[in-house]
Amino acid sequence: MMHLTRSCTLRYAGSWGDPFRKIALACDCDWINQLMGEDGTRRGLLESPLGYVTWRPDTEIARLAVQIVAPPPTETTAQANLFRMSRGLEILRRCLTDHLPCGAPPTADPVAETIRLYLNRHLGHDLSLPRMESDLGLNRRSIQRHFTKSFGCTLRDYVRTERMARAHRALAEEGASVHQAAHLAGYGTVANFSTAFRRIYGVPPKDMRNRSI
Repeated sequence: MMHLTRSCTLRYAGSWGDPFRKIALACDCDWINQLMGEDGTRRGLLESPLGYVTWRPDTEIARLAVQIVAPPPTETTAQANLFRMSRGLEILRRCLTDHLPCGAPPTADPVAETIRLYLNRHLGHDLSLPRMESDLGLNRRSIQRHFTKSFGCTLRDYVRTERMARAHRALAEEGASVHQAAHLAGYGTVANFSTAFRRIYGVPPKDMRNRSI
């Protein structure tokens, strides 16, 4: 991910031997600024005139990229373009969410950011405070204080939101069953998950899944 403030020529690296497919996503810097914060404060990638962030894409980003290269059959070119655009926007959203501290102030507490990244990596595992204390080497009061002060929400609220978003993506993009989505969201019963899902997204999870099939 690169932040460019003036016109320039970009040259892609070549490939020798193995197949090499590339996609490029571009958007206006002002749009990114709005996503990063209403006050327009630049941070992370956007702090320097020529900033960049590199990482190895996870399997989900790779899957979205493949869908851009080879979208499913559609009746019109406009539909195919809309499909590609939706996948491109989701890749940008994931990059900003997972690799840039969008929710933190410019002087974000590095301890809080470490906690946030830990939570993101372990959404599918036990996130009890005793385990976090052991893995992070911090006591629970410090964990809660650092996180809440930097991100303005509790650990529980953050985890609940991220797990529900993951369940939503599984239903909308992967055709997961409602039972599978409930498990991803951390709910023990489908009924409780369905109630919470409908309260957040306005439709029951079954309807969301039907849209993706």
